[in-house]
Amino acid sequence: MKKYDNLKDRLISLYCDNDDLKPKLQHPSDYDGNWCVTNGHIAISIPHELITPHGESKLGYQGLWANPLPEPKLFTLDAFKLALKEIPCKPDYFYSYVDCGCKSGGCKRCDYEGTRTIKGKKNGLLKYEVEDYDMIYIKLGNAFFEANIIYKVIYAIELLGLELSIIQLTHHSEKNQSIIKVGDVQIIFMPVNNPYNEPAYAEIF
Repeated sequence: MKKYDNLKDRLISLYCDNDDLKPKLQHPSDYDGNWCVTNGHIAISIPHELITPHGESKLGYQGLWANPLPEPKLFTLDAFKLALKEIPCKPDYFYSYVDCGCKSGGCKRCDYEGTRTIKGKKNGLLKYEVEDYDMIYIKLGNAFFEANIIYKVIYAIELLGLELSIIQLTHHSEKNQSIIKVGDVQIIFMPVNNPYNEPAYAEIF
């Protein structure tokens, strides 16, 4: 299998957390002997020989209690993609604020507030929109996931060049982690609570 030397920084920027209050999640760690990046909602676990470690930490990613399946469920990347097909999405943007330069907030450029907003694309990812603050659920087995988490799973598979691999759901739980294996790569992702038993937008299986 191809060795992915040039992906380490991309994976870190996309899947590690950038919150200063979560320092353990800002850097790669060891998970089960593999190289792991995570933000606490989704984790990518990759064998060391497939990618050159960068900023590796021995902190570990602990506390997994996902339920192993008696036999893995098998499906393809298209099953994930079909679940997102009709959901509206747009590029994910970030906003930063800079001093306007008008000294006292006295111009229309900054809406008389003294600072103006700069808008830029965030990592080149898409963001699946939620209307009226309602959650768009994607159902995988008995668990519900945010559309943006399913998209990140798809993006990781494509980023690693594993589009043609059979996906194996090896662990699954309504409230704890689900784990899929794609080639030698594991992706660990968290469901969301569905307190009102709202119907899923789409079902993967």
